Amino acid sequence: MTPAIKTLTDSDAQALIRFALDAPAGHLPPLHNTRNALLLCLMLDAGLRVGEACRVHQIQLHSSAGPLPTLELMPSQTKTRTARSLPLTIRITQLAGILFAHLWKATPNFATNYALNLLDPSKPLPVRTAQAIVTRTGERALGRTIPAHSLRHTFASRLRRTADLRCVQALLGHASIRSTQIYTHPSADDLAKAIDTLNHPAP
Repeated sequence: MTPAIKTLTDSDAQALIRFALDAPAGHLPPLHNTRNALLLCLMLDAGLRVGEACRVHQIQLHSSAGPLPTLELMPSQTKTRTARSLPLTIRITQLAGILFAHLWKATPNFATNYALNLLDPSKPLPVRTAQAIVTRTGERALGRTIPAHSLRHTFASRLRRTADLRCVQALLGHASIRSTQIYTHPSADDLAKAIDTLNHPAP
């Protein structure tokens, strides 16, 4: 039997992002929280693997002319070494817009800088650091450990409720449809909602 995929509910995902934005910054640089929220949204809203999110350049999310409607990933940025195009959600474009207005446009080498970084925009945020951000945010916002890959699983599970399996495969960047078929199995939330439809008040 295929093990259940661990995903977040919509309310959990919202809580995660809200906490990332509102967490006390302390000694951290300005817009640190916005960067963390963008990391979460690139996985929750675009289905990026954590390593792919870390390799996204600023100019792929926001140009000097304004926000971009799609993220065009290059082969060198993806796990499967194939390009893919991902429509961007309002949530991602808003966060990228804030970072562009207050940080990105004022830095040199905008075209080659990474959207997610520590202090040096010419170097991407380390994958281990990104994973730790997700884990730490989950512990503080939801009281439990959230593995980074569960955000991508959440994206895929939400998609497959309304999208064709081939569309889900393309957006996830799976080389084989067999990798995508795991999302055809119902999640615990799906099963609970199915039973809810049978609930009626006691006579």
